Amino acid sequence: MKFVKKTTSALLLGLLFVFCLSGCDFSVELDLKVSEIVSQKDKVLPGILLAQITSCTSNEDSTKPSSSLREIVDQIDGIFPDAKYDKCSIKGFSTFAHFTIPVFVYHEIKANANEENFIIRLGNDNNVMLGIVAPNKLKNRIARAKENSTTLNISFTLNIENDTSKRYPFGVIGSYINGDPYLFERGLSLPPRSTIAVKLSDVSIDEVTSGSFTPVLLQSSQ
Repeated sequence: MKFVKKTTSALLLGLLFVFCLSGCDFSVELDLKVSEIVSQKDKVLPGILLAQITSCTSNEDSTKPSSSLREIVDQIDGIFPDAKYDKCSIKGFSTFAHFTIPVFVYHEIKANANEENFIIRLGNDNNVMLGIVAPNKLKNRIARAKENSTTLNISFTLNIENDTSKRYPFGVIGSYINGDPYLFERGLSLPPRSTIAVKLSDVSIDEVTSGSFTPVLLQSSQ
């Protein structure tokens, strides 16, 4: 069995999507723990959406929001209508607008799901423990955004924390784990009190945003 090394950097735990609309980056983060994966309970979790912009405030009047902030709010609303703007912050040389969105975690997904945002499905069907899909409404909004943008790149990273006292055995498909590529691997495990970053391949991302249920975590072969 292969053991995944513990991540020591201060990762934001959760689900990460990165969009680029007209040169702007968007990321969605969701705290997701092993105990939540194995419980297979349906829930709605608060996701954090970060949008990279040029500045928080106007150059002419620092008490007013910048044009880039106003534009990002409109762009986010066009893709994630349930998003709520929280704040604007500066980290290093980068500036981010913060939003919150609901992310749905289900044991089963009904046909023609009517949710507005990404869905995580938990279960053991066909040896899949966790998969992700964009329901019809979100799929259509992403498609329209691609039509209206010269550049719309999406990266998707799922950061998982093992909050249990035991190793978590799992497999993965079409992803990178802490930067290492895995086409198909079912002999991995995550030590207790550890966190890993699972980044989907471009092919997997295309499947998710096209509305196809996309497996990410698999049953372990061990």
